[in-house]
Amino acid sequence: MKDVSLAHSLTLLTESELVRVVLDSEQAYLFKHALVQDTAYQSLLKNERRAFHRAAAHALQKTYPDALDENAARLAEHYWNAEEWQDAATFSMHAGNCALRVYAMREAIAHFERALAAIEKIPDAPREKIIDALLGWAHAAQKFRPFAEQLANLRRAEDLARASDDKSRLALALYLLGGVHIAQGHGLSAYEPLSECFLLANELGDERLTITPTYFMGLATLDPNPRQAIVLFDRALELAQRYQDVDIEAVTWSAKAWAHARVGEFQNAQAAHARGQQLLPRVKSPMVASDVDLFAGWAFLEMGNTAQGVVYGQRGLDKARAAENYDCVCGAHLCVGFNQLTGQRLAHAQVEFQEAIRESKFSGAAVLENIARAGLAMTQFYSGHGDAVDNVEQAHTHAVAIGDAMGQIMTAQALGEMYLQRGDAARAEAWLDEALEFFQRNQMAPSLARTLTALAHVYELQARPAQAARARAQAAHWQEWLARANQRA
Repeated sequence: MKDVSLAHSLTLLTESELVRVVLDSEQAYLFKHALVQDTAYQSLLKNERRAFHRAAAHALQKTYPDALDENAARLAEHYWNAEEWQDAATFSMHAGNCALRVYAMREAIAHFERALAAIEKIPDAPREKIIDALLGWAHAAQKFRPFAEQLANLRRAEDLARASDDKSRLALALYLLGGVHIAQGHGLSAYEPLSECFLLANELGDERLTITPTYFMGLATLDPNPRQAIVLFDRALELAQRYQDVDIEAVTWSAKAWAHARVGEFQNAQAAHARGQQLLPRVKSPMVASDVDLFAGWAFLEMGNTAQGVVYGQRGLDKARAAENYDCVCGAHLCVGFNQLTGQRLAHAQVEFQEAIRESKFSGAAVLENIARAGLAMTQFYSGHGDAVDNVEQAHTHAVAIGDAMGQIMTAQALGEMYLQRGDAARAEAWLDEALEFFQRNQMAPSLARTLTALAHVYELQARPAQAARARAQAAHWQEWLARANQRA
């Protein structure tokens, strides 16, 4: 009888040059050509294929019991093809979590999607398995999938967690939901899920659950109330330092620099920026690293240092591109664009805003797209296209409709300055008054000085010398305050 042992068969295949031994291995073989492998595989009956995959999975587990991390993806693939759905789901989840730990987000997404598909094939699958797969997917998909898709999966996880009264998983779903809303630019929409997440974390007695939501709450508050954002960032820093979360600490310092710069506290902004940059080499996540530099770019814009703003904005852009962090790519183009616009480098600004619009269409970031369109229209106006003011008005209307507070005020201020340049004092005053009320309420010194100076020019055009003098005096007060802050910085 012919010897058909595995060793003999492998010898025959090797001598026939159909397979070859993997270098430095006595147990691994490769087909010499993919077509040979495919032909051999297709020749097997379906039941045979399932049996071989099942045997391969069992052999891998038995032979390498201490290497499940390294073999999780292979085991998931074998169990999937063996139609062993429980094990396929388990090892797909394992592979997804391993990919998350090394920030291989696209791989993680694929593994969690396979886990979900396997779970769907399990009769009466436990809800917690579905929720965990959805949350794992959402964690990996934060910077890589359209916002609508992220929200749909997170809302499904939220509904399942509520139905199961699973407060721990519900808290995770809520803080991820809040993060997606903030990434979209919908800070107000983030309040409800993040606030509930805080309550649940306190109820569960798990302070760690509040670190990321506290940081996100600061970001959500940065536009409508930058001073309150500073308070939240300080709390996030306290928590991040307590639990040695270097990534959150670094990005929070950078965001805090932005908030301090927005209200004119330049000395504090510089100090916070330095702390964020000092921690940057220790940051693990490439997505967080891009945010640290991006927020620095916005902070320098607020401080009037557009050259440095471009440098850090471009660094953030380069890192975001390398990490395929698409919503931050869009935000980085905006950052560089507004620094270029403020620095009167109009041709460069136009390119950046056009790129921001293009990138925002992929991610679905409606707020960022609207701001980019406003920036592009401002650039066109200052390049000699007076009719571009209509596009800025459209951007303002859209900002109001989608609840983008800062977009609304930014466009109002821009429209006031545009109409002032055109000599239309009445319209200029109306727009500047809208911006002024917001800046006064939040004591935003740089913007107050600029808006009051513009209003003084408006009053002069209208032959209202007393009001012009008062506006100039108020502007001078804030300019002196800023000058002192710059000297201290």
